[in-house]
Amino acid sequence: KVAFVHAHGPRAGWASAIATRGLNVKFIYTDHAWNPDYRIRPANAVMQMVGLRVVCRVAKKVITVSNSSRDFLVGRGIAQPEKTVVVPNGIDLRLFKARRATTDDKYPIVGSVGVFNERKAHDVFVAAIPHIIAKNKKARFVIVGDGPELINVEKLAIQLGIRRFIHFAGRLDDKRRDAERRQWPVYVQSSRDESFGIAAAEALAIPRQPIGWRRGTGRGRSRDRDRSRRRDRLCGR
Repeated sequence: KVAFVHAHGPRAGWASAIATRGLNVKFIYTDHAWNPDYRIRPANAVMQMVGLRVVCRVAKKVITVSNSSRDFLVGRGIAQPEKTVVVPNGIDLRLFKARRATTDDKYPIVGSVGVFNERKAHDVFVAAIPHIIAKNKKARFVIVGDGPELINVEKLAIQLGIRRFIHFAGRLDDKRRDAERRQWPVYVQSSRDESFGIAAAEALAIPRQPIGWRRGTGRGRSRDRDRSRRRDRLCGR
C-alpha cells in the first residue's frame, strides 16, 4: 500500500495532486526553482503560479531547497508557512573553498562548464568567440561537458572557422575539472534561463575569475534570433 507520494517540480506536483485526490495518501511536494530571480515567459509564469498555489494547498508538506524559495512561495501566498520547510540541497561544500588560480596571462583562456543541451546554450558562447578573437587573437576557449548538442556545437565552431581555438574537454571528474578551471581567468555561463548553478559557484571560489553571463528565457523565439541577440550581449554590444 502506498503511504506517501513525493513530487518534484510543478508538472509532477500537478499530476500527483490529481492522482492522490480522495485517497488516504500523504502528498509531499518539493520546489527548487521559484525565487525572485527566476524568469520564464510571463504567460507561463501566471499559469505556473496558479498551479503551484493549488499544489501547495493540497500537499501535506512543501519542501524548498533554499530560504529564498521558501520566502518567495510564502510571501506570495502560494505556500502556507506552517507546512513549508527548508531542506538544503546535498552539496559538497569543499568544492567551493577558495583555491589558487594558475592562469597564464599570455594565452588567456575563457571557459565554460555544462551539459551540452539547448538550455545551456553553448552555441551562444561559440557564436560569440569570433568577436572575442577579433579583440584578442591569443585567447583560447575550453568547454567542459558532454551531451546531445555537442556535435551541433562543434559543427557550428567548424562553420565559423574557429574550431582550432576551442578545446572540447568532455566530461571531467571534480579533481580534473578543478585543475582545468584554475587556468581560466574568465568563466562564462550562457544558459538560456538559469541565473546561477553549481558550476558558477565553483567558479566563484577561484580568485581572478570573473563570471559573465546574460540570463534570458530564449523560449518562444527562433533559435537563430535568440543566439544572435544573446551573443551580442555576451560580447558587450
